[in-house]
Amino acid sequence: MSTMTTLVASSAIALFTLQNAQAVTLQLVQTVPLPSQVHTVGRWSGGALLIVRNEHSAAPVFEAYDRQGAKVQTFTLQIPNAVLVSILSGQFARNYDGSLAIAGVAYDSQNHGTNFLALISPGGGQQTIIRTDQYFALVVTIAPDGTTWTAGSEGSSGAATVIPGIIRRYAADGKLLGVALAPSQFGSKGRDAAAQSRFAVSKDRVDWYSPAEHVIVEFSLDGSELGHYSETVGTVKGIAVCADNSVWIASGQNIHALNRSQGTFQSVQQFGQGVYLYGCESDTLISGVGAGALSWLQPH
Repeated sequence: MSTMTTLVASSAIALFTLQNAQAVTLQLVQTVPLPSQVHTVGRWSGGALLIVRNEHSAAPVFEAYDRQGAKVQTFTLQIPNAVLVSILSGQFARNYDGSLAIAGVAYDSQNHGTNFLALISPGGGQQTIIRTDQYFALVVTIAPDGTTWTAGSEGSSGAATVIPGIIRRYAADGKLLGVALAPSQFGSKGRDAAAQSRFAVSKDRVDWYSPAEHVIVEFSLDGSELGHYSETVGTVKGIAVCADNSVWIASGQNIHALNRSQGTFQSVQQFGQGVYLYGCESDTLISGVGAGALSWLQPH
């Protein structure tokens, strides 16, 4: 199939008490070994584990694996006139219909780099390439309404930050819908607030976590801020928001949940080794302990 490209300028466990005062435990409901060739840390997005191969090449390859570990989608990204495309680990997301959002840098034969956001239709037949100029999208997600959200920074080397907002929202056709979170809100760290940050989505909101600021900011789908929550648990290895809008983070050997009434994160379970949190599917957390398998944990 030819691809049309549109270029656009510019089992249980310690108890935890949530807001509703009900005790919560995590129950292991499924563990699925991943195919041996899947060794890249990916993200659970749009009902599948999405990974990228050849992430620094002329043609990065994206693969999606379902809950049983079967490959359900493959897409090769090719940018016109690019001899090298560089993708970072947080710069891609998938929707349930198979559409993709991918950010990165495309280099031409003269080694000139261009920041971009690519919006890929289901099946890959249509791709919209948005040149984001000085704005470098470090993390990407797709909200339930089909909009693409990015978190990034802007400004040429040695220049002051000029971005009006760290967060940007795009329509499916590439139109910029809005921006949020001025770097000035974060003081001297504003320029680095998006570095290694993460998104998580539920049916009616988007959560953004900044490790530089140790804060989670919740948004409604129209971009309005719903709340800010601080975390002090240490290095976060994944964030998830489930269908009931419960918020979970992994750090070290622990999974923590947000107690909204107290505005703090508290440990729900401690594992015997490091744990990574890929996301949440409906009411079930998708986690990884060690490597080579995905584990489904259901709060009760």
